[in-house]
Parts: sequence; structure tokens; C-alpha cells
Amino acid sequence: MKISALKGSVFVIILVIASFSLNAPSLAQKTALNKEKEQSSSDKAGKYPAPCQAELYAQGGVDLSVSQVIEGINKPGGVLAGLDIDSAERTVVFLFKRHAGSAPATVPKHEMFYTALRLLQAHGDIPSIGFTLDYVSPHEREASCKAAFNEGMRMLETGSPEGYYLLKDVTLRLRPVYYGAPLEGTAIGKVVLDADLALKSLHSGFDYRNGKALFLSPKHKQLVIDCVRAHPETSGSFERCWLCLDRADISEDSGRLLIEVKMKARVVAQKMRKGEIIDDAEHTRKESEALADYLSGHLEEAKKHFPALGDLEELYRILVLLEVLKAKGITLPDDPSIHLRTYESPETVKGNVAAYIYSDSAYLWCLPDLGGVDLSVSGSIHRTGAGNRTSSDKVSRLFQIKY
Repeated sequence: MKISALKGSVFVIILVIASFSLNAPSLAQKTALNKEKEQSSSDKAGKYPAPCQAELYAQGGVDLSVSQVIEGINKPGGVLAGLDIDSAERTVVFLFKRHAGSAPATVPKHEMFYTALRLLQAHGDIPSIGFTLDYVSPHEREASCKAAFNEGMRMLETGSPEGYYLLKDVTLRLRPVYYGAPLEGTAIGKVVLDADLALKSLHSGFDYRNGKALFLSPKHKQLVIDCVRAHPETSGSFERCWLCLDRADISEDSGRLLIEVKMKARVVAQKMRKGEIIDDAEHTRKESEALADYLSGHLEEAKKHFPALGDLEELYRILVLLEVLKAKGITLPDDPSIHLRTYESPETVKGNVAAYIYSDSAYLWCLPDLGGVDLSVSGSIHRTGAGNRTSSDKVSRLFQIKY
């Protein structure tokens, strides 16, 4: 939303909604349709112009008890490195490696593992899982826009110096929505929620946990401001950014599989056509792509601030390895005696609204609006043959499962 101080109290209003969605169009479609309905309702009310959506967008074991399995999978500083499969003995050994740069896990790995394993057993496949944040109601969205408009005007009238500000008195409530699987209250549900909020903090420059400014570097700050100031296209397109799996490289040699995964932030312009979402790459803004590219290249640094991003990376490893086992026809047994704790899922979370004051204009940045993490992995798995970057002498055999 850009507010310009012009003669005769004429103001130009552009509502910029930072929206993050799902990589799979089938999941994103529902969100977009809901927003289209809300937009139509707002238009009829006649109070504000239609918002321009410009998004920046595992049972038992051989010689190992269950307690030892859980202890092994949660070894401090370790991450999943792959699998050793012995078809003759019908065992799968999970391999781990020490990784000094990994952030402390906020969710135990065994909880993510068994949650994912039970999803696989319940669905016969790991479904296309996603997470998004949506408005509590169209009325609340409108009220937040009005409050942000008034605050932006006040800052202009009082001569606030040029800068990027968090509007602490403007309330924007959002509700968590889980797609593809009953993840609410599970370890995976907590990971995707926390990771999504981390991504939004990195996009907005304000930490969702305390409202304080958080930039990885001066360049990061400038890229955020560039996105805020960039004028949205008027082509009917909207941008979305997904936190997703970029690729999973797997090497296999004599039954040993080693894995490397890489996450990324991906932005693409899309538009609605006959009730369906289609890509519209022509209208992807260079400012949006530049910020997404920067964040993709600095996720290791970001994990130091947001451990949930490290949890998400580990979750991708778990999902990929379960997919590989499924493709090989190996079904791991579950242990119903293992009780997974329940994580409280908040009814609402607070979104940030920021303003960039420049000369006689205020650019209002309402975020997060819609958000998402895409957990689909099948299309990102690549076979690299022997010679994976994780050398076999640096991994440990920590536990095995009989199948």
C-alpha cells in the first residue's frame, strides 16, 4: 500500500500482500479461490479498492531396544546421512553424520520419523503435504488495512524520517491451515508452522517472536526494502514464494545410500484462469526473485536464527529416505507402543505490518498474509551414482530396523 501526500488530500492506495503458498498447484488453488471470493466481497463493500496480490510471497530392531533407537536418532549434532540396506538379513540401518553447523533441534527427530512413517502407512503414500496461513475473516483483513492506512498517514503528517518501521499497534491475525494430512498437533505440523513463520520473518525483516528487526546482512535489508517499494503489476498476476525441497542427491553403492538435501525459497508469478491457477512467469518481478535467491543462498546462516529451518531440512531427509524405501518395496514396521506427544497448535498467529517511509510516500507492507511450506519430495530426488559428497568413512551406524 503506497500512501502519497498530495494536494487536496488525494491518496493513491496500493495494498501489497506478502503471500506465501504451496508448491503444488492443487494445494494452492483452494487458497487462491478463497482469496478471490474475499476480494469480490470487499469490492462490493466499496470501502477499499480490490487488493493487488503481489507475493514475496523410524520398529523394533536387531540387538537394539526402542529406547536405544530413539536415543540414536536424536544424537546431538547429528543429521541423517543415509541408509544401509541388507536384503539378505532384511535389515535397514540408518546412518548419521556429525554436522557442526546444524542448529539445535526444536522437535526430536524420532517424532518426525514416526509421524512420517505412520502417514505413509495410513495413506499408502506420503501425500502432498502443505501448510498455509489465512485471514481469520475478510472483515478483520479490512480492519487491518484501514488501521495500517491511518498509521501510514500519521507517520507522513508528523514527518517521520526515512526508514523501515514495524507498525506495532496494527493487529493482523491469521489462522493456521494444514493441507493433505491431519498434521495439526503433530511434530511435523509444528515444524512446518515454525519454518513458515521463520520464512516470513526473513521476508519482512522483523522477527515474528519478538518484533525486533532481523536482517542477515545489509544486502538482505536492501532487498527487502526493494520488494516493499516495487510497484505491483496490474496484469491480474500475483506472486507466491514457497519454502520447498530444491533437490535430494542420492548415491547408492552395494546397498548403501547416502543423501544430501538442499532447500530453497522459490518465487513464481501466477494468475487465475477459468477457476484454475496457471503460471505467469512473464510477470514475476525481479525484486521478488532477487530476495528469494538471496534467502536460498543463506539458509545455513538463517538456521542459526531459526532452528525450525534445521528441523525442516531433517524432515525432508526423512521423507526422501522413506520414499526411497517405498520405491524399493521395503515396508518398515511401526511400533504402536511408541507414544508421540501432542504439540499445541495455536488458533491464530500475529502477522506483521511494516511501513517504509520515503520522502512524501509511505509504502505499507502487510505480512504475513498467506504462507506455506511444501513437503512434496518425489520430483526432487536425483540419483548421482557412487561419489556422493558424504563420504562413507564419516558416517555412523546408529540403529537398525528389521523389515
